[in-house]
Amino acid sequence: MAKDDKTFENLPGSAVEYINIVIKNMRYRQKSRDEVREELFDHFELYLKNCATNEEKEQKAQQLISEFGDPKLLAILMRRAKKRCRPLWRTVVARTFQAFAAMIILLILYIAWFFTGEPVITTNYIAELNKIVRPTADDSTNAHPLYNKAIKTLVGVNDVKELLHTHFYDANDEQKNIIRQWLAKNEEPLALVAKGATLPYCWQNYQSKDPEQSMMTVLLPDLAPIRDIAYALCWRAWLNAQSNDFNSAFQDIETCYRLGRHYKGEKILVEQLVGMAIKGRALQTVRQILDTCKIESSALADFQQRLQTLIDGDNFKPDFRLEKFYMYDEIQRCFTDSRFGPSHLYPKRIIDLLGLGNEIGNEKWMVDLILILRVSPDVLFSPNKTETIASIDAFYKLFDENLSKNPAQLKAEGIDPDSETSRIANNNIFLRVLMPALARVNLIGFRNKIDAESTTLIIALVRYKQDTGAFPESLDKLVERGYIKQVPVDPFSDKPLAYRKTDNSFILYSWGENLKDDDGQVARDKKGKIIQWAPEGDWVLWPVVKN
Repeated sequence: MAKDDKTFENLPGSAVEYINIVIKNMRYRQKSRDEVREELFDHFELYLKNCATNEEKEQKAQQLISEFGDPKLLAILMRRAKKRCRPLWRTVVARTFQAFAAMIILLILYIAWFFTGEPVITTNYIAELNKIVRPTADDSTNAHPLYNKAIKTLVGVNDVKELLHTHFYDANDEQKNIIRQWLAKNEEPLALVAKGATLPYCWQNYQSKDPEQSMMTVLLPDLAPIRDIAYALCWRAWLNAQSNDFNSAFQDIETCYRLGRHYKGEKILVEQLVGMAIKGRALQTVRQILDTCKIESSALADFQQRLQTLIDGDNFKPDFRLEKFYMYDEIQRCFTDSRFGPSHLYPKRIIDLLGLGNEIGNEKWMVDLILILRVSPDVLFSPNKTETIASIDAFYKLFDENLSKNPAQLKAEGIDPDSETSRIANNNIFLRVLMPALARVNLIGFRNKIDAESTTLIIALVRYKQDTGAFPESLDKLVERGYIKQVPVDPFSDKPLAYRKTDNSFILYSWGENLKDDDGQVARDKKGKIIQWAPEGDWVLWPVVKN
């Protein structure tokens, strides 16, 4: 117990004042201060107990005070002594709370730092994009104006859009007549497309609907109408073939294939995917015509040679150069530069990319923080701008190295592009949000390649049957007889395409995405319908799928 005021009456005023100054300057817990007060009182009381008069007490008290020295220094020494003598658990608790408080302060300072600064736009990547996609200064070699004019002059497409996307086998006579009538009304735009398809190049001047010229807001070509025109060409080819006008049919198929090829190469990724889909539609139409029509071997040989020339001049590998521009452009918009210290993610832009910007109309930093942390708690410590650029470069370098390897070769070497992508994007919210699924696009490119090469192979097989009366026992016979130069290699097995002669026909298939031989068994949905290009099962290229 600390001494009360009455007890202090036994001490001289100088001693009481000295004790109070010491206790005041200790700045420690009340209990410890009371203990020190009592200790000092007892010390003074013991020292003065033999004094007979108040004068003598005052004199000896002053003497003791001088021995104690400066009260503030004594207070510091007493506080340190109390700290050294406290239990270990109390020291641990005290240090823990101190560390926690320091961390909270540092976190608050870091958050305040995190929400300062804005991005600095240094490069107009749309301008860079337009430099790359224009291969020549000669506008007369550009098919895009003709395609654009064809789109504008196309009439009634919405009335037949659903029919255009219907498989030929599924259309009845009335629907076929509707398509014929519509095709007759649109001979002019289809002629423009045919003319454009003969030109060597196709490019447009990309523009943005955003005054800041963001790559994310680039206005793409009218891809939906282009696809409708491609379907129209295939429909006309099919109808002409059914009327035995094979020359016109093959011309439309070649036009369609060239149209698809114009949207490949150094193009934005979505254009390349549409281009591959258009080429796939043309090749599918060839196989469907072969399945339903009897065509002279000489006509087939001539068409096979022309189609093979188109395929030989084609590049089935996706081009990711312009896609990299998207990443670089977003990096300069997603990381701060106008601030002290290293760059970091710009919260507002990340929120927009995550699609959280419309959840609330408030732009206070605390709201931004809550929205981001809810999706990715590690965002505050995500790699900076320099580290992210290095990761992007590593990502695209990886795919450049793997583009020459087909899926079967990647598997044999133990390379999993998806795992590699995840490793590079780990702990980086920017990459997790924006990194494109290039492995999937690359797979589609190999699929497009085998789609094309198998079609010329099927033409050769049909010709062989017409010339010899039977299909060959093996594909090597086609090479021996000069029907093809070499047997196409299935990129999903790294072996020749799987071929097997049947009683009246043959089966030709690729191992498909699962990279294993399912003996020609295809994937089906719950209703038993064949799923073309499914992740499981083989990809049967012949016989033609009709469901």
